[in-house]
Amino acid sequence: MMTKILIAEDEKENRDEIVECLVDNGFECVEASNGEEGLNLLRRDTGITIVVSDILMPGKSGLEMIDSAQFEIGKDRDLEFIILTGHGGAKEAIEALKLGVLDFIEKPLDLNHLVHVVRRAEELIFLKRASRHHKAGMEADVQAKTLQIQTLLGSLEKAYGEALECLAVAAEYKDPETGNHIRRIGEYAELMAKELGWTKERQNLMLLAAPLHDVGKIGTPESVLLKPGKLDPDEVAVMKQHAQNGYDILSHSSHPVMQAAANIARNHHERWDGGGYPRGIKG
Repeated sequence: MMTKILIAEDEKENRDEIVECLVDNGFECVEASNGEEGLNLLRRDTGITIVVSDILMPGKSGLEMIDSAQFEIGKDRDLEFIILTGHGGAKEAIEALKLGVLDFIEKPLDLNHLVHVVRRAEELIFLKRASRHHKAGMEADVQAKTLQIQTLLGSLEKAYGEALECLAVAAEYKDPETGNHIRRIGEYAELMAKELGWTKERQNLMLLAAPLHDVGKIGTPESVLLKPGKLDPDEVAVMKQHAQNGYDILSHSSHPVMQAAANIARNHHERWDGGGYPRGIKG
């Protein structure tokens, strides 16, 4: 059975391009030109498991549609949401994370990346169903259950790590000079934790959390982030906002990795002598 995807996008040309790409990759698609139409399709068609939605649409926005869908049917069905945006504002990013959106994809679209994210969403849907079946006791063989649970937990941890990496990449996506910077930062932090004698668990936490240090760049205008030259004082002030923006995005989660990442995001430009930002803490 093919995975069914709702494409909510008001621009027909974009919608047609997305549908053609996903159908060619073995998915079934249904279309909506606005949030209200998309919500009605979700209500009627229980086969939809993934939603790819633009943020700004006539009438009900993509975030409003997702909020309504989560409230009305999210508890009874497995749904994953992917946001398309040409704006990348911090406010929208924070709201989307609160709603449980899996990933952001910036316009103009990289269709190969879109397919990768959709396949990851498909895997998460499968893992949720497998987990629920286990909890319902659908398998009588205790040994087989134990093995499957171990495999499932490993897959979920891997998927969680990939989700964190995608969030970090989203922040760095607009900056062509970063390369493998975020991955190296994680490995540096893990190595330092090891040399400090921290536990393996805390070392792994740093490996996952440190790459999110610049997630606040999601809200930094490209005119500042990519300016080919020295920033003026007003632009410097805008750039400095990314540290607090990162904390605002990440601090809503109670997960230990996200809590550590929030702390790192807010403080990674502080200095021992108090000359850093955003709070100028010292020592």
